[in-house]
This record gives sequence, structure tokens and C-alpha cells, in this order.
Amino acid sequence: MARKPAASQRAKRLSDLIQRELSMIFFQAYSNLREPGPTITQVEVANDLSMATIWVTQLDSDAAKLEQTLNSKIGQWKKALAPALASLHKMPNLRFKYDLSVEHSLHMSSLIAAAMAKTQASESAEKNASAEQLAEQPLETLQNNG
Repeated sequence: MARKPAASQRAKRLSDLIQRELSMIFFQAYSNLREPGPTITQVEVANDLSMATIWVTQLDSDAAKLEQTLNSKIGQWKKALAPALASLHKMPNLRFKYDLSVEHSLHMSSLIAAAMAKTQASESAEKNASAEQLAEQPLETLQNNG
């Protein structure tokens, strides 16, 4: 098995650290609100560790508004992250992006459920039709075929 370059391993560790720390920061920042705060679904850090893209989602929220709100508070998030990232020479730039994959997954699940319900309904209708046909056949016909 080939080893990954050190930079990508460092980027992976840093992305995990940013996700873990920002999740706790979001929990604290949004714990007093009635609505749940944003959920971090993934963090991608460039191999040179200069940029971190944080993918977020939030139930029943406007994607553009959520992105704008989070990106307008970059300084606040970087300040809160600083103690956890103290070993870095330079703090990566942060950029928040709305993750549509959760909504896409929910939509696909609803389509699959609808297709399965339709299939079950048509199979049930076919079974009922077959049973009715058998009931209508004279007993003699059934005995001759059997």
C-alpha cells in the first residue's frame, strides 16, 4: 500500500481537528437559541494548509443566508479556533459552503419510498386480479388443470 504524501495526512488531521473544534464552538454559540445551529458535514483543507472549506447544513434554512451569516463572522470563528490551532504557523483561511447533499439524500429517499409504494400497490392489484380470475373459473376447469 502506497503511503500518502505527508501534506495530505496533515491536511486530513487538520480538517478533522477543525470539524471537531468548530462543532463544539457552534454548539456553544447556538445553544441558547430555539433553532438548532448549523451542522458541519465535512471540512476540506488544502494540502498547503492555507484554506479550509467548511461544508455546513441546517434544517429548514436558506442556504445563501446561512453561508452569508457564517462567512460574515469569519474573524469570530478564527478567534475561537485559535487555541486549538496554536501549533500552526499560520491560521488557514476559512470559507463556509452550504452542503446540499443532505437535502439531496432526503429527496432521493422520498422518491425511492414513492416508487416502492407504487410497486407494492401494483403488485397487490395484480394478486387481487389473479385471485378474482381464479374465483370466476368453474370448479371443473380448475380440477382438469390441476
